[in-house]
Amino acid sequence: MSSTEEERGFVDERRNRIHEILIRKRKASVFELSQEFHVGEATIRRDLSELEARGLVLRTHGGALFKDNASEEAPLKERETRNQEMKERIAQFAAQLIRNGETIMIDGGSTTLKLARLLRAKHNLVIVTNSPALADEMVGANGCQVIVTGGELREATRSLVGPIAEGTIRQFRADRVILGMSSLMPQEGFFTVNHQEAEVKRTMMKCGKEIIVVMDSSKVGKFTFSAVSDFSTVDKLITDSGISPDDIRAIEEKGVDVITV
Repeated sequence: MSSTEEERGFVDERRNRIHEILIRKRKASVFELSQEFHVGEATIRRDLSELEARGLVLRTHGGALFKDNASEEAPLKERETRNQEMKERIAQFAAQLIRNGETIMIDGGSTTLKLARLLRAKHNLVIVTNSPALADEMVGANGCQVIVTGGELREATRSLVGPIAEGTIRQFRADRVILGMSSLMPQEGFFTVNHQEAEVKRTMMKCGKEIIVVMDSSKVGKFTFSAVSDFSTVDKLITDSGISPDDIRAIEEKGVDVITV
């Protein structure tokens, strides 16, 4: 084997190992990888650029993220089966924050649907939602009034989106807005898979006194397609104890109250 072929083999092995690290850790900085492989940061940047060109990672400022189906969205029924215990705990805590007689805006999602089932025990709530499934859970519960937005029904999430949904939302003001998210980037903000879903979430955020995001920790650091907002529009994040202390610190520094359950 020539020296050039041998060197090429070392480079390929290092890049494969970098990819394995990102699969396991979901993200890594150039500095961390430079220390791990005892090479210069410029070398790591070239490695990450090559991995990004292959569609395996997503470059970020100072590092990279593992890229896994960033523009794909699992159906609601499938998402309901994932991380159920964590989502139940998150929903239970969120339910404790809601008082009888409040007006609540809730968007569609697997965690918010679990929350709706718990809210049936409350009295005289007004629920504004873009989720027919969530509305079905709440209708007739202890004097609750349920308002469904209308709009285009998306197959993946079973949520209503588009100008009709957004126009309905703008007509109301809520004590609390409770939203699910597809992902959270600790240095950037909240993301979802679909741009129409993102617009509905942004519209709801403008209509509430308190904005609460409910999402399990598996979504922290995960790349998805559509930006929803930075941290300035969110008051509370309710998640599970799987979130790292560093990520909690970074988010709280942005002014968000992070609650782990």
